Amino acid sequence: MLRKNKKIDIPEARKKTRRRENIKRMWHSFSRNKISVIGLVGVFLIVFMAIFANYVAPSPESAGLYINFGEANRPPSLTHIFGTDEMGRDILSRVIFGYRASLLLVVIVLSIVVPIGVTLGLLAGYFRDTYIETIIMRITDVFVSIPPLLLALVICSLLTPNLQNAMLAISVAWWSWYCRIIYNVTTSLKGETYVWSAEVSGASYSHILFKEILPNCLSPILTKASLDAGLIILTGASISFVGLGAQPPTAELGGMVSSGCKLLPEQWWISMAPSLAIVLLIMCFNFIGDGIVSIYEKGRG
Repeated sequence: MLRKNKKIDIPEARKKTRRRENIKRMWHSFSRNKISVIGLVGVFLIVFMAIFANYVAPSPESAGLYINFGEANRPPSLTHIFGTDEMGRDILSRVIFGYRASLLLVVIVLSIVVPIGVTLGLLAGYFRDTYIETIIMRITDVFVSIPPLLLALVICSLLTPNLQNAMLAISVAWWSWYCRIIYNVTTSLKGETYVWSAEVSGASYSHILFKEILPNCLSPILTKASLDAGLIILTGASISFVGLGAQPPTAELGGMVSSGCKLLPEQWWISMAPSLAIVLLIMCFNFIGDGIVSIYEKGRG
């Protein structure tokens, strides 16, 4: 018996081929920026250490409720590369576990603010000159006018100090920026031919917003998200620095800097190590953002 040939969807195959070519083209543009590649490698290494912190950290017990006064306030050495704190805990181990808290903060906050801000921006931009735009954008203007750190601190002061409430507070303070950006992009794309064609063909609003307009908003969204990752980490560290974020003995970079400041300048390493860790992580995310910007600019060119 003859085997029936498998039916091939030619348009779908072409879409997949075009998608692979676009990914290769974007990676080529990204990889040409060596600083961005360094940032990407740095983030991968930090993520790896954070995920496997229990195996990578030289003293995993130092991340929790652990006291060893015999090793307290030891300066950096071969035994303790970043030294120890006033409780005798290994600072390098706490920095690695602190990375876990910072990265979790970034993932949760962006998972909340990006969908909310993008959806509201799409609605306000597409239904321009209607009550939908008026309500969404006036609320957005109120949140944009308030500094995110200040608003997050106010919200955290009203709630129980912990990492979860810090995530919630930063999310409330951050969504408006995505709404504003996508609103501007959507208003410029609304008059494009492919949007008009979808409207004439009777496509639903959800199809027009999420299938036609949203894919063309991905570049500014990814650029904003990569740059915001560093700012979110800095905001979370600032909240913990004033005692409104993760509480001891949880290893959190901002809280470690705060506790180390009390012992300056004698035990300088206690606050220096987590401070440098924050700077390193922010720089890596900013380097990645620079590479995404270069992809976006080349695509526009």
